[in-house]
Amino acid sequence: MTATNRILSKDHRKEFIIGRPAAKIIYKNCEVCQSSFETKDTTSGRKKKCCSQYCASRLPHLMSAIKVYVCDVCHQEFEAPSSSKLETKNKYCSEICRKQRVVAYCKVCNSEYRTDRKGTKYCSDNCRHEGNKRKLVDLICSCCGKEFQRPSFTVREGNILCSTKCRNLFFERLNPRNSMRYGGRSWEKIRKEVMIRDSYKCRSCHEWYDGKNKMHVHHIVELEEFDNLEEANNIHNLALVYWRCHKKIHSGEIENIKN
Repeated sequence: MTATNRILSKDHRKEFIIGRPAAKIIYKNCEVCQSSFETKDTTSGRKKKCCSQYCASRLPHLMSAIKVYVCDVCHQEFEAPSSSKLETKNKYCSEICRKQRVVAYCKVCNSEYRTDRKGTKYCSDNCRHEGNKRKLVDLICSCCGKEFQRPSFTVREGNILCSTKCRNLFFERLNPRNSMRYGGRSWEKIRKEVMIRDSYKCRSCHEWYDGKNKMHVHHIVELEEFDNLEEANNIHNLALVYWRCHKKIHSGEIENIKN
């Protein structure tokens, strides 16, 4: 039986093809975790110091010189690898000390406290609530006339309203068409019924809905002419129109839709 007919291992195949013996396997100890690992008896293999990439990433930190530093917050000594950052910047022994690096004074109780951010004003939630109470101003609601208080930094020029209910009622009285209550709670349901009835076709220009331009539901008789929303939102008083046609109808450029 010739050598070519024999079943060769991977290393013997290399030896047979290249014509030189395969590298031997040697065992070394990892300098980080001290575990034994295999490597080839080559120049690069003999220089290998770690068993894995993880240990290789930790090796520079272990090889660097260990120095003793003093924490800037608790003033206790701690050991850490020498680093240019620790030589020039502030030194903290733990994450807790790093979060207490800024010294500040509370504006309510005037006590000294530590924080991780500059510009803080209060040492606790209780002091923050007390500080906000000191900024309260007396106001009168422009809608219901009720007296109420609000922090001064939230007050703006113009009408002052005490609640969302008064806000909606005020703007409804000012302009019914721009009110948040426009159309009532069932407006979306009525709007869909009108779109289905008109087959997604503008009643003014008679163009079909193209999927891009917005379509509006137009009140043929204005809202101001009715005493309640139920009569105004009767489906026979509504028509589906393109937004540009809706604008022209209210400006008088084109004729209003007839029932």
